[in-house]
Amino acid sequence: MLSRVALVLCASVWTLPALAQNVSIAGRVINQNTGAPLRDATVLLFGPFPNRIEPPGASVEGLTRSTVATADRGEFTFRNVAPGNYELRAAHNGFEEGGEYYWHPLAPELLALTSAQPVKGVVIKLAPLGVIAGKVVDETGAPLAGARITVWYAADGEWARSAQPEGAGQFASTNDLGEYRVARPQGAYIISAAYPFGVGSLEPDLTPGTGHPVVYYPNASGPDKAQFLTVASGKTVKADFTLKKGPACRVNGYLTGDQGRVLSNPGIGIVPKGSPPSGLLMVGSISTSAQDGSFSIVDLPPGAYTLTASTNNPLARGVQDVDVLGNLDGLKIRLELAKPMPGMLTLEGDVNLKGTLLHMVRETPLEAAGAFTLTRAASTIRYRPELNGLAENAYVKSLRYGGAEIGGDGFWATGNGTLEITISSLGAARLTGTVRDASGRPVRYPWVTVVPSDGGPAASAKGVLGDAEGKFVFEALRPGSYTAAAWAELVGEVRESHGAAFTKLYRERGKAVAVASGTPASVTLTLIPARDIDAVRHKP
Repeated sequence: MLSRVALVLCASVWTLPALAQNVSIAGRVINQNTGAPLRDATVLLFGPFPNRIEPPGASVEGLTRSTVATADRGEFTFRNVAPGNYELRAAHNGFEEGGEYYWHPLAPELLALTSAQPVKGVVIKLAPLGVIAGKVVDETGAPLAGARITVWYAADGEWARSAQPEGAGQFASTNDLGEYRVARPQGAYIISAAYPFGVGSLEPDLTPGTGHPVVYYPNASGPDKAQFLTVASGKTVKADFTLKKGPACRVNGYLTGDQGRVLSNPGIGIVPKGSPPSGLLMVGSISTSAQDGSFSIVDLPPGAYTLTASTNNPLARGVQDVDVLGNLDGLKIRLELAKPMPGMLTLEGDVNLKGTLLHMVRETPLEAAGAFTLTRAASTIRYRPELNGLAENAYVKSLRYGGAEIGGDGFWATGNGTLEITISSLGAARLTGTVRDASGRPVRYPWVTVVPSDGGPAASAKGVLGDAEGKFVFEALRPGSYTAAAWAELVGEVRESHGAAFTKLYRERGKAVAVASGTPASVTLTLIPARDIDAVRHKP
């Protein structure tokens, strides 16, 4: 989630002398809300970057890092710094890490050292974390100690766990009074409570077939009907739970593979059938065993579910639908071992591959035309490949698997198909334009995306950062039809997985454009503001 933080530079900028000399940087770190100095904050200096504006995905190759700690009044100093453009950020317990952005989330204006004179008066403002706090009780009002609290946020149409700051882990637990407290950066979250957590802490005197099913605040059985909690910097939002007994089942099982039972630590996920098969979402309380590959799920309400299972050694994955009408014992989930996936890269024209990455499950550098091999291919995973870091004069002409073009919904790696990629610099189309706000004024540094709308390869979608006057240029696009949109925040390629509300916003606010080789096209776009993005991005 993007943090909106502030860094203020209260220093003059001088002209670079003929022979540049190293300089010093001095400043302080303060509480954004109160102005109080922050002692023992860690301040990072990162650079030098080649340009004053650091675009999304800028290379960090060859850059250096220096850190210092702040003194009693929040002061810090970096000495003997070579001229150039630097990113400056700070971190402190209880605060959001920040300072890297002066004023704009997409185009960080870096600290420019262009003089032999020292730079003084830099002020980094850190925002205090917000807090979600509450109490978990049963239907009689008795506190439930040891209940597990999980905080969730929406990411690209799926639910992801929000980790606690300072490496405190992904979960929190209630104390002996049933109380909990979790700190998070400002943003929108949902929260769940599970009791008991794991099969090792079953409730005493529990009537068979009943338990305390997981509750999503305030009283929902799943995340889709949960209430969002808005966390503000330095503020506390209350969220109390009352967990009531109800029908609950237990599922015991283990993993199997080609050689029989898989003796490995399984990662188990369970979601209501029809939900995105995230391995993160918890409906029941899950416990696994590294010794025999078994798992148990307790306090699971009756219903239809999809179970996911995975292991890292060996690398394998399995997905299975199951109807839970009562306790289940001996459930087997079959794992499929990851297999190599053959690939073929074809280049047309003058294409420089430096920095080009194929992203599927992980990023793989594309270094030369010809055959290549990918790992982590399993028929139970839908792959959505992206090509990142293409040269400005190149575009994805085709991306096919098993002879069929890959659309925005990705593909299943069934059979022994080959991933075929064609990157071209020949016959490219050029698109220019300007982004304006609702009042018609140019927007500084907008993020502009184009996504094919004519059935062309989804990987031919591109994004580019506009300039300080709202002007943008796509130097090389695959000729065809696109939907173009301008955003106040960084968004990836728009797919159905982002959620219906997000794709609806894109279609309604985007503009149709057609581009052809040798015929430059131009378009004027209206910015989609951050508040509208936030309103829909939290709705998978």
